[in-house]
Amino acid sequence: MVLEFLAIAALSISNELSTYYNTPNIVNINNVTYGFVYTPNGSEVAVEFNRDNQPTPFPFKWMFPSATVIETCSSVYNCHSYAWYSQYTEYNNCWMVNPSPYWSDMSYIEVFQPQIDDRICYFDYDESENPCIHSGIVVDISDYGLPIVESKWGASELFRHNYDDCPYFTESFNVRYFRRHTSHVPVDHYCVMCGAYTSTHNFHDPYVWKSNSMHRATCGCGTTTNLGHVVANASSSSGYSTCLLCGGRAQIGFIHSLSEDVDNFILPNGVVVLSDINYDLFMSGSEFEYINGDYKPIDF
Repeated sequence: MVLEFLAIAALSISNELSTYYNTPNIVNINNVTYGFVYTPNGSEVAVEFNRDNQPTPFPFKWMFPSATVIETCSSVYNCHSYAWYSQYTEYNNCWMVNPSPYWSDMSYIEVFQPQIDDRICYFDYDESENPCIHSGIVVDISDYGLPIVESKWGASELFRHNYDDCPYFTESFNVRYFRRHTSHVPVDHYCVMCGAYTSTHNFHDPYVWKSNSMHRATCGCGTTTNLGHVVANASSSSGYSTCLLCGGRAQIGFIHSLSEDVDNFILPNGVVVLSDINYDLFMSGSEFEYINGDYKPIDF
């Protein structure tokens, strides 16, 4: 711990930090090499660099026969380094202990429905100093909707496995997923994913009927604008429908029902006709937003 503290202190005052993105910075103390790699948002992550390669074979394949070996044993890089820093194992020579800066600085945000390329972390909250004891990458989703993961098991092999078929999955552990945060989802100027302030207006209720083609919507900052009515995908003998947002009359003409597999249709007067798929999402309570005159589900 003392050596690690000295290494981190030495690196933090070094004026020769790398100018290359995510390139390790290195300092050698008592023949132990420490360094930093960087999160996408620029936060330092302490690593041990250029460890002696002393692989530790363990009968994991016998214990977990469904797991597939991807790479042979190595003690040069570990699970966190593979998942968060680099999957190029030939060049990855960093051993990472604590990957938490990757989510604490909002480079990645926690999600609850895993997708391919998400990061998976196995937390043991009995370990208060560093509860994330294992990391991996979601590389596929099974037919049952469960994540398939690639992860490095200590100084042993790199495996592909079901998320719950590894030494780190026990009843006392909590699995969490993180996704690269690349764009804000603003509601009343604050991103619902990371809390950052944005200048983007987000117009929503209260909706006030203004005409047969539009209603007034309001941003949380008080700014208002006129937007097209939103109606269900259905023909009308009268040429009018009821707006799903303001409840007022919306002129739709004598349109025919849209095919189920198409997106919304925007009428010449700006009224948005929801596709059947989006209508079902809307009625089930999914969050929607106006985007360039269209009314679409929010992609979190």
